[in-house]
Amino acid sequence: MSLTAGLVVVSITALLGGWKYVDNLNRHGTPFFANGAAAASFRVIGRHGAPYEYARLHLDNLAALTAGSAAAGRLTDQPAYRSVATTLHALAWTDMSMFSDPSRHGDPAHPYPPKRLHPTLTNTVLALALVPDALAIVGFVVAATHRILRPLVVFTAIGAAAYTWWFLGQPEWGLKTKYILFLLPAFVVYVICGLAWIQRHAPPAATLTLTLLLMALLAALHAYLFAFSIG
Repeated sequence: MSLTAGLVVVSITALLGGWKYVDNLNRHGTPFFANGAAAASFRVIGRHGAPYEYARLHLDNLAALTAGSAAAGRLTDQPAYRSVATTLHALAWTDMSMFSDPSRHGDPAHPYPPKRLHPTLTNTVLALALVPDALAIVGFVVAATHRILRPLVVFTAIGAAAYTWWFLGQPEWGLKTKYILFLLPAFVVYVICGLAWIQRHAPPAATLTLTLLLMALLAALHAYLFAFSIG
């Protein structure tokens, strides 16, 4: 990306979103303003967020949440929530019991009624969803090697870094997939790139298997959403 193109991107971004920083400065005396603990994540020093794990998936703890056998209490206090990969994956494809188990949200008023979701259906969605997750990782690497897709890679890297900086400063409830929903279009592109790479470099049976698994995920996900809506 040329310097001129970079300046154009920065200028467009400032024109579209910069007004809010000016508004915050006029109203609150600081361009970075947020309610409660969220404001702490804008600080350069004095950040004391919750500890997280990055190296592995806590699928056993996630299965306990799905089956309803995990201890009652807020989702943030569950072992599975401490794993960044586990939580982002689970909250991307299911509610991770946050809205189906009244004890998970932490509100004593219990604003969300319990949902009767079959563990097998939820676990099926979570297992099949690992396929597009893996394809997206492959696709991200592939996209980085193609000049036309590098701006998307840069956008993803900046977005992920900003989100990581933000949630690391939160004492609780900072780890939610909805906060990176703006990366969903990029995720879809990476999945397509990953599947295309597999199609070019693996036997046809591999591509067929992955395609069938993705179709199965769509079916299971629609069934899950229907069950959630009537639960």
